[in-house]
Amino acid sequence: IGCLGHYLARGRHKSFGAIALLTLAVSIGSLVGFLLVPAEVLADLFRHSAVPLTALTALGTVLTAVLIATQIRQVETLRAKRIYQAMVEEMPECLSAKDLDGRFLAANKATADLMRATGPASLLGKTDFDYYPEDLARQYRQDEIDVMASGRSRWIEQPGLFPDGSTGWLSTLKAPLRDEGGEIVGLITHNRNVTESRRLARIKEELLATVSHEIRTPLTSIKGTLALLDAGIAGQIPDEAARLIGIAHTNAARLERIVSDILDVEKLRAGALPMDVAPVTVADALREAVLATTGFAPTKELKIDVDSEEGLTVSADPLRLQQVLANLLSNAMKHSPVNGLVRIEAQSRGDWVTVSIADSGPGVPEAFVSRLFQRFEQADQDPAQARGGTGLGLSIAQEMVEAMSGEIGYDRQGGESVFWFSLPRIRHTEMPAAAQIRTPLPEMRTGL
Repeated sequence: IGCLGHYLARGRHKSFGAIALLTLAVSIGSLVGFLLVPAEVLADLFRHSAVPLTALTALGTVLTAVLIATQIRQVETLRAKRIYQAMVEEMPECLSAKDLDGRFLAANKATADLMRATGPASLLGKTDFDYYPEDLARQYRQDEIDVMASGRSRWIEQPGLFPDGSTGWLSTLKAPLRDEGGEIVGLITHNRNVTESRRLARIKEELLATVSHEIRTPLTSIKGTLALLDAGIAGQIPDEAARLIGIAHTNAARLERIVSDILDVEKLRAGALPMDVAPVTVADALREAVLATTGFAPTKELKIDVDSEEGLTVSADPLRLQQVLANLLSNAMKHSPVNGLVRIEAQSRGDWVTVSIADSGPGVPEAFVSRLFQRFEQADQDPAQARGGTGLGLSIAQEMVEAMSGEIGYDRQGGESVFWFSLPRIRHTEMPAAAQIRTPLPEMRTGL
C-alpha cells in the first residue's frame, strides 16, 4: 500500500491530506491482513492485537511519511540552492550582498576579480575601503546609504577602478536586502562594466553631431536658392520646371527638419539645449500652434476643435512648448482620416495643466506602445500608407516636456488616439475662481 501510494503521488506536493489518506489506507490494509491468520486463532488474536497494532501502524505511517516528505523538501531545497549558487558563481557580472555597515556577506567570483581579491571567501567581512582609494570607497558607501534610506532600488552610473589599473564606468543596481519581517538588513549590488558601451555611444553622438552640422550649412544654402527660384527671382520658369523646383524645395525643407531634430536630440542628451522657462498663457499658445501647424496639414479637410479654460498659465519655455505642440499636432494630422476631427483640450488638474490632442486615426499598435517615445522608433506601416519621418518627433517632445518639469503620455480612449502632456500650473491669485471658465476657441478647418 505504501509503495502504491508513493507511485500515485509521485511528483506531487505531499500535503497533510495525502498523508492522512495514506495512513487510513495502510491501517485498513493492516486490518485486512488479519484474514490471512488461521480461523482457530483469528478471534483471540484480533481481540488482543487489532487495536494496538492498527494504532502503531497508523502512527508509524504518519511519522515515516512526514520524515520522507521532509527529506524530499530538503533535497529539493539543496538542489535549488546548488543551482542558484552555480548560476551566481558563473555570472560574468558582479553580484554581492552587504550588511548595514557595508561589510560583504556574499559575493561571486566576478566581484572578487574586480576587486583584485584572492576569491569570494576573502571578501567576507571586508568593505570597499579595504580595496579602493578612500574617496572612491566613500562615494560607493554614500550611494549605499542613500539607497537603504530610501528603501527603493536604484540604477546608478558609478566610476570604476579595474584590476589592470584603468578607470571606467560601472552601471550599478543597488537594492535593499530585507529579512523575513521586511526590515532592511543590508544591500544587494549588481555591477556591469559599461565603459566600452559609453565610449561607443559618445562616438556615435559625436558622429551624428558632426554629420548634422556638416549637412546643415550646404542644405540651408540649397533650400534658400530653391526658395528664390520658386519665387521667380531668376525670371519666368516653365511650369514643369517650377513644379520640380517646388518638389525639391519641399524635400530640402523636410531634410532640414530631420537634421534639426537630430541636433535637438543630441543637445537634449547633453543637457545643452537652453530652456528659457517663463509664464505662458495656454490658450494663446494653442492658438499659435494651430495657426502655425495647419499650413503643414495634409489635404484632408480636417476639422480642428480647440477647447481651453481661459486664464490657464503654465511654467514653460514658449519656444519649446510650440515645438512640442507642433510635433503632436502634425502627428495627429498625419494619422487622421479624410474629413477627420482633431480635438485639442486644455484642463487644470490641481497644480498641473494637461493638454490633450486626440485624433480618430487607427491608433498605435498595442505591441508598439512601450516603444512609442524611444528614438528612431516607428510602428510598422502599410507601404501604401507610409508617411515618412525619422521616429524622433515624439522622443524630442518627451525630453522637452520633462526638461520643463512635465510629463507626457499616450492613451487610446473611445476610438481615439490621445497624446497628452502636463506642465506645472501658475496660479493667478488675483483672478477670482469664478472667472476661470471654459471658453471654446474658434473652430478651424484645413482645406489645403
